[in-house]
Amino acid sequence: MGGPFPRNPTKKEFWWEREWRHAGTLQLGPIWDKVIWLCPADEHDAFRERVLAATPGGEPASSAFLDPRWGLEQVIAHLAGLSREDATLFGASPGHTEAIEPPPF
Repeated sequence: MGGPFPRNPTKKEFWWEREWRHAGTLQLGPIWDKVIWLCPADEHDAFRERVLAATPGGEPASSAFLDPRWGLEQVIAHLAGLSREDATLFGASPGHTEAIEPPPF
């Protein structure tokens, strides 16, 4: 998606999206808590429930849910545990009550 103000809004950052294929049985137990799940942000809660239901007994589940439409900055902020308000340049700064609206894409 090219960052917050891409020159070409149709450009997509494919470098972090990889397709992995495995022939045979794939044991996910050793990496289950390290998986990064990609789905639209408005579906994170529902998808999280599905992941928890599919989690092998006794295994911790990954809590990394990312929207593939997010830019790199938002992905990093989300993985670091920052809220959108803490990670945006357009949020209200200390002492101000209103946020600045970003320009439309």
